[in-house]
Amino acid sequence: KLLICFVLAGIRESCEKLVGCFPKIVGNYERFPICSILGLRGGAEANQDLDRKILPGDAIVERKVLDKSGNIWMPSSPEDWEISGGNPRFLTVPEAVEDVLDGNSNRVFVGSGRHEWHESRLIVGEWRSSESFPAEGTFVGGSSRIPRLHLTGEPNARLWGMWFLEPCSGGKFDSVSLTYKTDAGMISTLEVLGGPWELNSIELRSFGGTALKTAINSSTFLIGSAIGGLDGGEKDEFGDWKLDTTSSAGHPMRAHVGVDMFDASRASMVGCSVEYTGLVGGAGVRVREAAQALL
Repeated sequence: KLLICFVLAGIRESCEKLVGCFPKIVGNYERFPICSILGLRGGAEANQDLDRKILPGDAIVERKVLDKSGNIWMPSSPEDWEISGGNPRFLTVPEAVEDVLDGNSNRVFVGSGRHEWHESRLIVGEWRSSESFPAEGTFVGGSSRIPRLHLTGEPNARLWGMWFLEPCSGGKFDSVSLTYKTDAGMISTLEVLGGPWELNSIELRSFGGTALKTAINSSTFLIGSAIGGLDGGEKDEFGDWKLDTTSSAGHPMRAHVGVDMFDASRASMVGCSVEYTGLVGGAGVRVREAAQALL
């Protein structure tokens, strides 16, 4: 009986770890370099059944379309996208995110097209942005409620900008593309300090920087997602990647690092791909200090 109790206790502990998705099985290590693990764009096991319908309580971000010159992404006319139900509609992603964090809406639903907020970081946490400058985290919201964000969108919704998810934050991203271009390898597209955060069937890309950075005691769970750069460049006659010396990552469309983990942060990647990361001085997945990763 005593032996059975020990066995059952061990099974229970293993199940709890599995459900939590963060078993302590990976120490500090660095895989260097990683080229294309999987030649795909939506994740190795992308969930095709995600609900992309607009729901009551969603904050809608208007679709973006190219202007006549083909160079500038502009908001489409509301008449071109008929939405019933009286959902609030916004021109920018930061405005819709702020609406959800203020408790006015339940979820952000992003229309198709390219949505940009350039050099500013979109902050989710106790530091909030002002109405005059929605992309700038400038003051404390003053609420004891832990900010939670759920963001999804149409299949071709592409979000170009930096994200900063503070320690007091949590939520999930579904079926969107997050991208940022930088010349600094340590600059990240998505920096996670809180959690739990769930990234489900997303593309997380960086041109020249780090796609995903985790730190402090954050917890991140990625499912069926693609992390890294957008393209690896060309190969030589031997099948090796050609090195582009004009880029610190070896090619302008590569990420310097795919996933960079610090402190006691935890991350689990199920059915994901890490691809197109730095050929010189970079890494696909880098786990430092007391961080833990399940791949």
